[in-house]
Amino acid sequence: MDLSRSCSAAEYVIIGAVIDKNLSEYFSALGRKSVKARLQQLTKKERQEIARNAAKVRWAKAKKRKKGKRTTGRKR
Repeated sequence: MDLSRSCSAAEYVIIGAVIDKNLSEYFSALGRKSVKARLQQLTKKERQEIARNAAKVRWAKAKKRKKGKRTTGRKR
């Protein structure tokens, strides 16, 4: 079937949206699957190290935001 002759512009948009949604759902599921597989391969010590590094990054971002705040007492 030749879609170029049987579809209007609106139908192309609808078909594209459906395909994009299906691909998005597929890759999301695939990503969850790969995360689970990776976690099963890591040792407890490796998981702790990853979590520790993530916490350091979060705290560094929070300190940076707090440091950049104005101290004049005026509201923005």
